[in-house]
Amino acid sequence: RMASIDVDEIGDTRVDTVQIDGVVVMKIIKHCKEKTPELVTGQLLGLDVGSNLEVTNCFPFPDVNEALEEGEGEEYQMEMMRCLRDVNVDSNTVGWYQSTYMGSFMKPGMIESQFHYQANIRKCVVVVYDPVKSGQGHLALQAFRLTNKFMKLFQDQAFSPDIVTASGISHGDLFEEIPIKIHNSQLINAMLHDLDHRQVVPKPEFARLAMTSNTRLEKSLEVLIDESEELIGEHHKLQYYHRALQRQQQQQQKWIQQRKLENAKRRRNGESELPEKGDESDPLWKPIPPPSQLDSLLHQSQLGYFCDQTNQLVGASLNKHYMLSSLHKD
Repeated sequence: RMASIDVDEIGDTRVDTVQIDGVVVMKIIKHCKEKTPELVTGQLLGLDVGSNLEVTNCFPFPDVNEALEEGEGEEYQMEMMRCLRDVNVDSNTVGWYQSTYMGSFMKPGMIESQFHYQANIRKCVVVVYDPVKSGQGHLALQAFRLTNKFMKLFQDQAFSPDIVTASGISHGDLFEEIPIKIHNSQLINAMLHDLDHRQVVPKPEFARLAMTSNTRLEKSLEVLIDESEELIGEHHKLQYYHRALQRQQQQQQKWIQQRKLENAKRRRNGESELPEKGDESDPLWKPIPPPSQLDSLLHQSQLGYFCDQTNQLVGASLNKHYMLSSLHKD
């Protein structure tokens, strides 16, 4: 059963910024890279200050492949938080993190986990890290929350086509991205300042001069095509439902017309009339359950995310081409 939530109360507890300590970012990166290609999750700890979340610590969850008895995962989390509290480390839960592959994180399991987090901890986020994208020179670290509108819809589990249409929710109303700010202690800032003044000349990275990243573009297009096929499959389910519903309504109208003719004949013979509506035990009158639109919304949202990723990748390549063409002209 879904937790009962007060949407109006949630609206008063917005999160504007997620401030993550640099050490926490390194822990997340280390955990995700060590377990690649497996997807991993972990807990985020810290404080909420006004409309900002400060993430000061984290720890990994046990691997899903490990044989854990029922309840052991929760006991592990509680014991870890108890140990951190004993050594005066922030032990307040402010969310969780997970790794992803090429941005494919908008799944029903992720939605359900984040829903339960936000239903119990009003100010919390999920931080998503993509080790593949980060390995190509861009730190792919993003923080997300479920929108209040989608929280209410998910609580009611009302995802029939009519209800989703009436609610006015679209694929862009599922998540809201929260800006991330990386914070370092004064000691780390001093060390970085010292390294900067040493004027260490890095080795040249010629990969940055490449006009296009064919491998990454190919992978982006592959996941884009796969997600498009999943969305087409969901649309076929909806079309099949509407055809089946229309066929059933036609059969019901035909049955009613026959029953009216039969009742007219019974009236002329002085016999009692029969009901002009069948019983739901009859397949003809049994309501056809509408398909859930949750998967369709998720696929649309994921497709939009992939399009943005591909647009950024192609845009960077176009900028390099324009720059090179200008150099040739000079």
